[in-house]
Amino acid sequence: MSNHIAAVFFAVLSESTTAQSVNFADPLGVEVNADPATIAVWESYYNTPTTDYEVVSGTCVPIPMTRREFFAEHISPAEQASIQERMNAPIQAAQAVAQ
Repeated sequence: MSNHIAAVFFAVLSESTTAQSVNFADPLGVEVNADPATIAVWESYYNTPTTDYEVVSGTCVPIPMTRREFFAEHISPAEQASIQERMNAPIQAAQAVAQ
């Protein structure tokens, strides 16, 4: 059930994108500047199975895939850049305070 909810929830992010421009290894761009423990958590999240759905002749056809594959297909480069900015903002703020 949770896989279906995740697929439906994240499907609203973008209907048509160009997956070739998104980094498949890190489609949300959250592993840049991350420590190894954080990267391990994201890798686990990305490798979780989920299901995407495609309508074929009026019938929903389930397509099993990982979250990594799902995001690579449905996140545009602009959305990836926006996510990266939000994820890096606290790191940059902490670095500025430390200086």
